[in-house]
Amino acid sequence: MGLRFENLVRWSGDIDYEEYQEAMREIVQLIKNGFYPTLLIHSEGGFLPICIDFVEEVRGNELIFDTYVVGRVASAAIPVALMGKKRWMSRFAHIFFHDLQFRNDERKSEQKKEKNMRKWYIKAIAERSTLSESQVVKFMQKETLLNAENAKRYGLVDEIV
Repeated sequence: MGLRFENLVRWSGDIDYEEYQEAMREIVQLIKNGFYPTLLIHSEGGFLPICIDFVEEVRGNELIFDTYVVGRVASAAIPVALMGKKRWMSRFAHIFFHDLQFRNDERKSEQKKEKNMRKWYIKAIAERSTLSESQVVKFMQKETLLNAENAKRYGLVDEIV
């Protein structure tokens, strides 16, 4: 089945609590009403704990929808975009990997949380693509910008539109 432009849920801002709540509410409502949603995503990233909450809620509730990457998807938006059963990408879009940014917190407890979030992030991308965890790390370290063809080559998307 091809990309559907009905039942679209738009996530076109930061990965933040408001965007997460709105996207989740719309996805759940469409599914409850018997529709198959497509999450249209264009986001430069945002707050990684919100990304983790979104992905874990999708997994925990077994929510099924497609994703369509438009514009640029970066940082914390990458695992969100990878949650689609079928993943589409505009031929003009890009996926941008860079090293995660955390506030410089001297407390050991915060450093441990940040390390665990980083591990989660790397694993989440590797699990939903053909990239190994070490390849994800290299992409992040090199600040890698992938066009649609390369995103498909690495299994980040299924189809280019």
